[in-house]
Amino acid sequence: MQKKLVFLLIGLVILAAVPGAFAGQLSPAWQNYLASHSQDRTVGGILTMSDQVDLRALQDHLYAIHADRQLWHQTVMLALQEKATTTQADILSELADLESQGRVSSYHGLWVGNVVIVTATPDVFNLLASRGDVERVSPDYPIQSIAPVNEHPSDPTIASVENGLKAIGADSCWAVGITGEGRLVSHLDTGVDGTHPALADRWRGVADPRYASNPEWAWYDPVTDTDFPFDSAQHGTHTMGTMCGRGPAGDTVGVAPDAQWISAGVIDRVSIQQTVTDALTAFQWIADPDGNPSTVWDVPDVNSDSWGLMDSFGYPPCDETFWTVLDGCEAVGVVVNFA
Repeated sequence: MQKKLVFLLIGLVILAAVPGAFAGQLSPAWQNYLASHSQDRTVGGILTMSDQVDLRALQDHLYAIHADRQLWHQTVMLALQEKATTTQADILSELADLESQGRVSSYHGLWVGNVVIVTATPDVFNLLASRGDVERVSPDYPIQSIAPVNEHPSDPTIASVENGLKAIGADSCWAVGITGEGRLVSHLDTGVDGTHPALADRWRGVADPRYASNPEWAWYDPVTDTDFPFDSAQHGTHTMGTMCGRGPAGDTVGVAPDAQWISAGVIDRVSIQQTVTDALTAFQWIADPDGNPSTVWDVPDVNSDSWGLMDSFGYPPCDETFWTVLDGCEAVGVVVNFA
């Protein structure tokens, strides 16, 4: 019965979606991006497809039937995947032809926001932007992590609760039993030191026996393909500590000290230029770490991000590159929070 309901909801949304017939456009940052890569034979681009799932309509249906988290996640996931499968077929075929001509070096589609990631010669993107099924072409720029602010340093002798946690009332939540127990948190950052005593025993990869043969459900590393969390810059260990850190001596630094965690190490990794690509794929991973739409125990309740698209890299204000992907990630049940 539930499967029939899932496919009925997906069908309603797909039938309601009418793709536009207008050609896409190059991002306002595109020309500056090309100028900064004038010596490169190929450049990276993010294609946002014109036809997107009507997430508002789908979520209105799910609210109306009081869908639980499992039904909500599965319905939205399958709708996103169906949309990507049906609308990306033509452009993926064209990209395959261009690859055979040596003009495209790599490409792959994402379903979480119906985008296609392409590395190709610059002229290819003019061709792709003229297609009616492409809404926008954006550059694949680096991302800048946000440095911790230390205006009011904590007392180094603290061995109980950090001052900042008291300032936001976290200790009051703990007093009524809201400690993060039974919840899963995540972030996109420079990684996490998986051996850190404030975090090690609550990495989901070791805390849950279901992960014994699948550490990739709890740690995503597209850069070096490791299977145990590490931190390339310590920034991510700091931010995960803010989320759920709890020292063995009782020093609580995290808002949700009883939560378990997973992470994607994709920000500021060895000055890579494809940070946007890695972050986009990480959001898709966050939306369904085990790759099974019918399970939700692997899906984090919240995802925290302490990084941004900096003007110094050429991004215009309110850049739209991540919008559809963030909408999709939240629609499947992950609350996404930015510092």
